[in-house]
Amino acid sequence: MKVYVGCIDHRYGRNWYVAANKKELFAQVAAFCREWWGELLDRPAMPESDQAVVEQYFDTRGDECWEHGCEDLPLPAAVIKALMISTTQLKDLANGWPHSELREAPATTIKRNQKLLKEEGVRLDE
Repeated sequence: MKVYVGCIDHRYGRNWYVAANKKELFAQVAAFCREWWGELLDRPAMPESDQAVVEQYFDTRGDECWEHGCEDLPLPAAVIKALMISTTQLKDLANGWPHSELREAPATTIKRNQKLLKEEGVRLDE
């Protein structure tokens, strides 16, 4: 199975993102960029596409950077099932932030990731 990994280095540390495909990786990183868009010095108009948001954010933001890549991992279905909560939700859970979005988000994320994994040809019923 291909796993797409991204890493953002910023003034508070490092954020890691993992996704089943490149589009989902860009969606996760774009959410970070949109959250911090207001800190851009010239505050350009925000593009619509996730990829354009990410590219413009990091082109404009000189003190932050991101890297991404793809790895082929032979993961059994049980491991894939265990990884179906997004990295952001895991961070929120670890930090004890019981905000309202978190209560509904895991089920939504699991369904979205199941759909993406199915599109990638991963069987989840093993």
